[in-house]
Amino acid sequence: MAATTKAQLATRVLRRIGVLGQNQTASAADSALVEAIIDDLHASLRRDGLAPFYLTAIPDGAQVPLEMMVAGRAITPFGVTGERRQVIMADALAGRRDLSIWARAARPARDVRITGF
Repeated sequence: MAATTKAQLATRVLRRIGVLGQNQTASAADSALVEAIIDDLHASLRRDGLAPFYLTAIPDGAQVPLEMMVAGRAITPFGVTGERRQVIMADALAGRRDLSIWARAARPARDVRITGF
């Protein structure tokens, strides 16, 4: 996978939650709503040290976890209910865990200084 953009991520989220079919295009309003959710979530994740990237080029390892987390936040405004809602919420939790693992691995190693006693 290559790096993806916020707009591409928004389309993937709309497909994940069932708003868009495979060959459909999102309305401007739907895209704007999901992109606002992406912006809010990304800001929160950056504060927590879990999103060391910009939304113009989301790295491979962060794409699916971020998609899962955004979908978890998008289900309420799009009226997703029932079993599908439960599955998406479980995926959102797994996405947070996966993003946390990816972010730790993506950080550069720190030098450790050892001193004698």
